Amino acid sequence: MNKQRLFTASCIALIATAMSFAIRGDIMGDFETIFHLNKTNVGWIAGAAFWGFGLSIFIGGPLCDLLGMGTIMRLAAAGHIGGTLLTLVAPNFEVLFLATVIIGTANGLVEAAVNPLITTIFDKDKTAKLTALHAWFPGGIVIGGVLAFLFTQIGLGWQAKMLLMLIPSVIYTVMFHGQQFPPTERAAAGVPFGDMFKEVVRPLFLVIWVSMCLTAVTELGPGQWYANVFNEVMSSSARAGILVLVWVNGIMYLMRQFAGGISHRVSPVALIATIGAARAELKLDIRGGNAGSWFLHAVLLPFHDAGHYAIFRWFGEFIMTLGGTLGQHLMPIVAGAALLVKRRDPFAAALCFWLLGFSVVDMAVYMYDAFDPNPRREALASRHRGDQDRSPRRDRP
Repeated sequence: MNKQRLFTASCIALIATAMSFAIRGDIMGDFETIFHLNKTNVGWIAGAAFWGFGLSIFIGGPLCDLLGMGTIMRLAAAGHIGGTLLTLVAPNFEVLFLATVIIGTANGLVEAAVNPLITTIFDKDKTAKLTALHAWFPGGIVIGGVLAFLFTQIGLGWQAKMLLMLIPSVIYTVMFHGQQFPPTERAAAGVPFGDMFKEVVRPLFLVIWVSMCLTAVTELGPGQWYANVFNEVMSSSARAGILVLVWVNGIMYLMRQFAGGISHRVSPVALIATIGAARAELKLDIRGGNAGSWFLHAVLLPFHDAGHYAIFRWFGEFIMTLGGTLGQHLMPIVAGAALLVKRRDPFAAALCFWLLGFSVVDMAVYMYDAFDPNPRREALASRHRGDQDRSPRRDRP
């Protein structure tokens, strides 16, 4: 049994799953126009994938024991390839809906098979391998989203974007072909099939199940609408809305790929509680307060002002004006590179690059305001900082 080949093929299968999510989000506007759909019908199409996804995970897990993981992956490949081709020739809403359900079902079958496959073949290193595997779901969204955006820029339509789905689907089909699949851990351990379902009533299982439901609802549902809503609100000819989804999942990919070791140093309960508290703190800004974003602004502000008046003031007025932005961007770049190269600490480096992302978002409001014929920088700065004394100066680009 070729463990590395099975692992690589599983990662590519997960990339195919994620690319379907990203590409569908990008072309929802095209479906709306071509098939003359209203927003409700577009929502039905977007939701259809998750119907198949959830149902096939629920059914596919037990089927791994009965049919074998190899059969489940072959069914998934048939669904990915067949669903993509059916989407391309769909003449109406009903066929498009069916094609989306088929792709969603294939996505669920991939999830149902690759998880027990990886935990079985890497029984001594389950957590690290599962973390590395699931990094490729956000990674696949980044790949699919960036390619969809580039296809838009060079004038290729939604059909070309859908054809991208066939590339990872064919690759993982070929890689799994002829491979020997192990029995599941339950079968290998001789645990009766019925005993597996007794775990469903355990309190910890129920807590994790509810947590995963909340995560899926907040991550997957809104994520399908990012591109559609952004493109309509911004009326952008570049149709760059998909890059919002790319950005969010890029952060997620970095954290999963390079911060996997933290799961061995921090208990799962403490990790979930810490992340939950951080999310709640950062959302205070959205709820009406400014404490969450103000904390990160306060971290960046000294480097912003140092860029203006200490580092770049010697390079002329124009560079000095840009110096604030350069200063607050360079700080996490330099710190992240040093931590990654010198300290070999990818988790700390990932946090620095996440801070770089926040710094870019921090600049976005001022960059957008530059296109406004009636600039409101001082008012925006005051509201964005939450404290007039800490507001950025007018020379901030």
